[in-house]
Amino acid sequence: MTSSAAGVDLIGSIIRYYDHTHFDYSSLWAHRSDPAFHYGYYDEQCRHHRRAVANANATLANFAAVKQGDIVLDAGCGRGGSCFWLAEKLGARPVGVNLVTSQLVYARKEADRRGLSGRTEFRRADYTKTPFEASSFDVVWALESLCHSPRKVDFYSEACRLLRPGGRLVIAEYMVTEIDMLPADQKLVADWLSGWSIPSLDTETQHKENADSMGFERIEVHDWTNRMRRSSLRLYCLARICHWLSFILNKAGLRSDVAHGNLLSARYQYEALQKRLWQYKILVAQKPGGTGRVL
Repeated sequence: MTSSAAGVDLIGSIIRYYDHTHFDYSSLWAHRSDPAFHYGYYDEQCRHHRRAVANANATLANFAAVKQGDIVLDAGCGRGGSCFWLAEKLGARPVGVNLVTSQLVYARKEADRRGLSGRTEFRRADYTKTPFEASSFDVVWALESLCHSPRKVDFYSEACRLLRPGGRLVIAEYMVTEIDMLPADQKLVADWLSGWSIPSLDTETQHKENADSMGFERIEVHDWTNRMRRSSLRLYCLARICHWLSFILNKAGLRSDVAHGNLLSARYQYEALQKRLWQYKILVAQKPGGTGRVL
């Protein structure tokens, strides 16, 4: 298979994944007030799921120093949850890109419902090769979306091109631990990633090297693993509760292999986390130039 054919196949896999798991995420994880699918950030003030999910946006925005009027590229925007939060809470001007048409349709309708159509924009595009002109954004934001790229360095290259001098990059991502895994551990991680249509994960070192190779400065990595662990456990518990119903429906042909695989991976991700095979980390960096230090 050629690299271009493999890329098309991966894109198709990602689209099928989100189309087939929409019901699960919508009914068990997301909420109308915040249609996000990502993990939550728990702290002393945010001890419940819905608030923790919103708190992830607030904490990321603080790291990236997002302010009113900033043009923010949400790379892999899902159903628009972060875009809505950035527009409503901070007065930013987010532009979301995504390859999943059904999610873009939802995001545009939700923007209309919230009165945000003039302050948000949603485009179908690959975040490693967008249609935007160079130096178009103040912030590039990627919340649990970079994992779907087979070559993470391509994202860093495009992010650097799109950012204005002094612009900020912020990424929240799953990063594999830099250890030699036993074959059983390798299989556990591979099974988890396969069920979520993730081709591979990079280590913290690889992410930092990618950012550095593209010329980013002030590269920092923050470990959020303990802050999101309750989200990981919640996902695991939901998967355990729903397992047999999902299994029966799948065998009866009433639930797709993709949807059932997603449920299995919700178990595997926590099992792998407990074995310290991966961590949840935030990378922030700044493009050289501008009027001074922001981060």
